[in-house]
Amino acid sequence: TPGVARAVPVVQAITPVADLPGDVLLVLGVDVLADAGIREYRGPTPELADPLQLLTEPDAILLTERFARAHDLDVGASIRLVTPTGPKPFVIRGLLRDRGTARTMDGQFAVLDIAAAQLHFGKLGRLDRVDLLPDEGADVDQIAAGLRRQLPPEVTVERPEARNAQVEQMLASFQLNLFVLSLIALFVGMFLVYNTMSVSVVRQRRQIGILRALGVSRGQVLLAVAVEGGMIGLMGSALGVALGVVLARTTLGAVSQTVSSLYAFVRPGELHLPASLILQAIVLGCGTAILSSLLPALEAAAVTPRETLAAASLERRHHPWLLSCAGLALALAAYGLSQAGPVGGRPLFGYGAALCLLLGATLFCPAVLLVFQRALAAGLAGSRLLPGWMAAGNLGRALRRNAVTIGAMVVGLAMLVSVSTMIQSFRQTVEIWIHQTIRADLYLSRATRMIKGADARLPAGTLDEVRGIPGVAEADGFRGLRIEDGRGGRFLLGAGDFDVMARRGRLLFRRGDSAAILQEARAQDRLIVSETFAERYHVTEGDEVTLHPPGRRVRLRIAGVYYDYTTEGG
Repeated sequence: TPGVARAVPVVQAITPVADLPGDVLLVLGVDVLADAGIREYRGPTPELADPLQLLTEPDAILLTERFARAHDLDVGASIRLVTPTGPKPFVIRGLLRDRGTARTMDGQFAVLDIAAAQLHFGKLGRLDRVDLLPDEGADVDQIAAGLRRQLPPEVTVERPEARNAQVEQMLASFQLNLFVLSLIALFVGMFLVYNTMSVSVVRQRRQIGILRALGVSRGQVLLAVAVEGGMIGLMGSALGVALGVVLARTTLGAVSQTVSSLYAFVRPGELHLPASLILQAIVLGCGTAILSSLLPALEAAAVTPRETLAAASLERRHHPWLLSCAGLALALAAYGLSQAGPVGGRPLFGYGAALCLLLGATLFCPAVLLVFQRALAAGLAGSRLLPGWMAAGNLGRALRRNAVTIGAMVVGLAMLVSVSTMIQSFRQTVEIWIHQTIRADLYLSRATRMIKGADARLPAGTLDEVRGIPGVAEADGFRGLRIEDGRGGRFLLGAGDFDVMARRGRLLFRRGDSAAILQEARAQDRLIVSETFAERYHVTEGDEVTLHPPGRRVRLRIAGVYYDYTTEGG
């Protein structure tokens, strides 16, 4: 192809280390002579300088210094990797310095000769990708366009940045949910700071009055209260950063496993906490604390010395019914936002609706508390329950501070109930789906099946061997292939025995009987799609879908749409 200086074939596998439970390696099979022009391999050992060892020894492997040091390995030692035919020993012939390519997956990286990788990982005659190096000054986009015209549609041509963008896009919703939950936690913290500063201003009423009488200006009073709130924010931010680091270290493994299972394989490495992130956390914490202190500071600065010295004058300045009107307006805004569609696949208006609903609920708290206090006081009037009558009176005298405290509890409990309900609903839905859909008693798969990105195919002939085992009534093989949709997304193209599925399975379809739909699909060469696929690509029963499996282009009609929760893209 014009403009291409070098083309290097690559075979890639993500495989567990047999003798190190929980450890996996990204194994890269390359032409060691040609690949040096694209990737840099350097190490402290002289053995690494001779690439012929990888060519002449099928079991020769290069590891990173970091991985070898962590597991007390050295040149000449043996390491066993899980392959499609079982664990295989490899001899370490060199160590890669912790730089460049060797930093991939935090050092969980190994290099084999491409022929050895094809042999050991069941990929004879196949490649995972071809890395291209353009000529100096060549137009990369023009080269890519020419390759797309020459190659079949099932072959994708993309720059490394595009692949990284796809991974970022897949993780975006996960990160957005965590970000929104963090904002809600910060929102609750603002209530607590506001309440604390309101109490502080009320308790220091006399001191503020004396200072105002001695000539202290309103601006100085406002600044003093705001600085006090900022100091609270600074201390809270420092403790929050420390606690956040502890929580991050504790949950890093679990979150990495979730991301690896659902999105793309990641390897949890060392926790990186840049100084800029610490600075952002402190600025955000102090800023929100000062913002929360602003209203108490303004109220303390706005009154005259005489008013400040008057008992409880600050507490009586409240307008519960006006706040209720604002809360009603926010509730209506929440309804309107909830009807809007997603933006770029993200429910941004939905998050806005939730925020408006939380704010509206807190603004209703003063009026609700006032009604409750009056009803309680009227009910206890003339009774012998003196403590209850006094408590009802205190509710009215500190209406605003109590309303803020209740508002913070409303937000916290609302989040607890909503998240718990969502998790329980999702869990119950998945349990029903599993019990009705997954009917097999045993499942057979490769050891790398749960590693996202790993090649999990079973050896040829396994299905026939399983069917020949005494006591096996039915065996259904399944093959899945990730297909690019041409729009930057991917979906899973699966193949199974519809006859066995019709007799033994009970797929949940949106419409129609499961067995009848599967028999129709088998007899008329139709396909079935998941609800996620149907919603994503705007198709339904009876529509035609064009697929581009390797080497082919087929159009198939949809026989049915079923519920499935195993893939993100459908």
